[in-house]
Amino acid sequence: MKKLFSRLFVSIFSVSLFVLFFVMFFFAVFYVKASKQWSNNSFNEFSERLAVCLAQNTNDFNLKSIVGTSLDCALEDNRISGLIFRNEEGKVIYSFGKTQFGGPLSQRENPFIPDYSKKELESGIIDSDSYKNVVTISPINLIQTKMLNNLLYVDLIQITDSDNIFEKRIIEVPEQVDAKAITGSIMITNDDKFLYAIDVLVFTPATYKYSKDLFSVGSIWLISIILIALQFSLVLSYYFSRQLENYAKGLRKALFKLSIGEENVSLPQYNVEEYQEINLAVKKLDKDLAQNRKNRKAWLRNITHDLNTPVTSMQILLDGLEDKIFPLDQSTIALLKKEHTDLSKRINRVILYSSLQSPDKEIYISKCSVDDIINYIKKSNIYTDELKFVKFENYLDADYSTIIIAITSLIENAIEYGVGEIIVEFNKNEVKVINKGKLIKNVSIFEPWERGDKSRSEGGNGLGLPIVYEVMRLHNGSITLNEIDDKVIATIKWATEIKLISQ
Repeated sequence: MKKLFSRLFVSIFSVSLFVLFFVMFFFAVFYVKASKQWSNNSFNEFSERLAVCLAQNTNDFNLKSIVGTSLDCALEDNRISGLIFRNEEGKVIYSFGKTQFGGPLSQRENPFIPDYSKKELESGIIDSDSYKNVVTISPINLIQTKMLNNLLYVDLIQITDSDNIFEKRIIEVPEQVDAKAITGSIMITNDDKFLYAIDVLVFTPATYKYSKDLFSVGSIWLISIILIALQFSLVLSYYFSRQLENYAKGLRKALFKLSIGEENVSLPQYNVEEYQEINLAVKKLDKDLAQNRKNRKAWLRNITHDLNTPVTSMQILLDGLEDKIFPLDQSTIALLKKEHTDLSKRINRVILYSSLQSPDKEIYISKCSVDDIINYIKKSNIYTDELKFVKFENYLDADYSTIIIAITSLIENAIEYGVGEIIVEFNKNEVKVINKGKLIKNVSIFEPWERGDKSRSEGGNGLGLPIVYEVMRLHNGSITLNEIDDKVIATIKWATEIKLISQ
């Protein structure tokens, strides 16, 4: 029970986790793609807004003006987490805000508060934070400014993906900033002279204040789903393991009863198709075993009777000789020899039938000459002038030793129970024996000691056709008996593609 429960639990829980992580994988792929689009859109919108703000600014393009305008624009979009200002040498001169994950961008507190930032700028304070050089690949937008006729002209050049938006470069950033955190950089020029670069940081969807709660709830739901899957797996594993255990106990009990000879055993009933199929198979086994027991009893009765008949006849003759009722002459000896021959024949038939049913019995397919088979029959003691041979093929693909047995058994059956002429036809791996006669209906003629025509009410041992049946089974073939126009047609036919066939 414990092992079965463990296997079911591991299987069900593994499937649940697989489905869960499969969904999470696609969600992660979607999240990465959506986050990239989110960051690029935020960066481009900030660049456009900054270009508009700079165009409205009539002041000179000094550091204070650019930084103040940039901070004002950043405050209008709460997706922007931080800004890093660099001079023409690439050195950081100011950093404001937070990292993309919400951590401090600078060692001192400097959120996006215009008054605070401007005051800091006026006092001429320069950050004393630690910096590092990183290699970044991020989009670059260019804001060009010119004075034309005392009017400010501002042009924003947004480089798209088709224009090789990503440029690998080395920049200086605060220690808290990762290279991948730079969503994009804005280059500001005035009269084709480079002024400053602004590196833009954007909150991720998971840290953005209007969406981070969704991810927090999502994490709670994820943990809840795993716990639910665990409980669900435990319940299902217990239910199915109990059901399987009960069914296995019931099935084991039924099979034990079958093994000790009981019939019509009761089976556990479950509304599961696979269990029902197993039950049908066990019921068929029950029926077959019962039939086999009946067959064995019939076999014992029939074989006892079959062998006892010639033994009794010989005993009567011997007792008669001893009591001098029968004279000890050639006729009495001939009768004894006849009964002895009949007994030997019956015993040999039983031995032959048993050997054909042996699991170790093998046959070897070869080219068998039809002429050789006919000559063998003509030289045997079953040959009569009423036998007529019709040859349509010169060879049969068969095992010679067993196919001879099958053909002679069919001929013996026809001679003993038929009337008049007997025709034996040889076709391509097919032999037909045709004689006048009638078949009795509803008789298992291929079962030992069953007789299938009206004349077989006595005599014979009922093993002829069962022997033919076993030979055809070894040849992967068949035997059929049909009655057409007062004629009985026995047909044996078999396959040829197998070189060696064993049971």
